[in-house]
Amino acid sequence: MSPKLFSAVLENTFRKLIWDQHGLNIDGQKLNHLRFADDIVLCEEQPGILEKMIIDLNKESEKVGLFMNINKTKLLTNSNKYEIKINNQPVEYVDEYIYSGQIISHTDTTTKEIKRRIANGWKRYWSLKEIMKSIDLSIGIKKEGLQYLRSPMYYIWV
Repeated sequence: MSPKLFSAVLENTFRKLIWDQHGLNIDGQKLNHLRFADDIVLCEEQPGILEKMIIDLNKESEKVGLFMNINKTKLLTNSNKYEIKINNQPVEYVDEYIYSGQIISHTDTTTKEIKRRIANGWKRYWSLKEIMKSIDLSIGIKKEGLQYLRSPMYYIWV
């Protein structure tokens, strides 16, 4: 399925869900989910309601041929853990999760996040090692390559 078609189908699926009263109250408005491509975060304070939201999303998604990957589905809480199942399979609880390139946790992970991003930067740098050593490429192209390496690290400071 093309990314645009997937996005349209997912948007249509979410429009069918009646979640106006679910989610976190932020400035008088309910935030019940975040979406980026196929990465979805559901937000809710009450585990029973969260479970209902997961079941509702799973049912609506399956109607249009989209299926949740239980191995990639995780729960993160700063409260008591409550068993939640998708198709009779328990969902795993984690202490932190990487969503859209950012560590999400209820504890302070700033130092860990900075170290992770530096390591990712070096990994990307070494992946271009042969290009940077090449005598066939101009300095301008090599500078563009370095700019490519640095840009993902900027948004941690924003």
